Amino acid sequence: LAPSCLAIIELIIFVSSCEFGNIDTEEKIVPPKNNLSPIYGQWRIEKFKSGSVSAMNEDDARKYLNKTAIFNDRIAAIEDDFCLEPSYKIKNVNAADYLWYQYKISPDYLGIRDKNIQVMTITSEDQFFYEFIMLSDKEILTDINGMFFYLKKESDVVEDEKINEYITKEDRLIGESD
Repeated sequence: LAPSCLAIIELIIFVSSCEFGNIDTEEKIVPPKNNLSPIYGQWRIEKFKSGSVSAMNEDDARKYLNKTAIFNDRIAAIEDDFCLEPSYKIKNVNAADYLWYQYKISPDYLGIRDKNIQVMTITSEDQFFYEFIMLSDKEILTDINGMFFYLKKESDVVEDEKINEYITKEDRLIGESD
């Protein structure tokens, strides 16, 4: 045999003698678990802008300034309006189409420069709570009765104390309705 044929035969024997074991990749490849929503944390309402149609006047809107909003897996709250065990869903949409269809306004009016935006919808027990436009990691925007409120992130963490305040409120409300 020629030396090159001998080398090929040795290579075949070597490769065929290697044991690969169980190559079941289905059990080994797991998608990453990212349970943290980009909205999780504590936020403060900093400013507002009226929408094309608003059920709220500017004096009422000013009352929201400096109010707190908190979001995590146990609660979603904007001041006294809250839901327990919220579900968060995020979608990417065309900014101009979405804002015109939903609110009859342009992205420029709200200061949105990106062609596409992320919209975070919060529900609880299949009931709509709020929808937020993600302007950045530190700024979000929401519509409350036709007014657009801009929120700035203060912290990535919501203190248990704050969460327990809302749970206590919920317990009182349930007790009053019995």
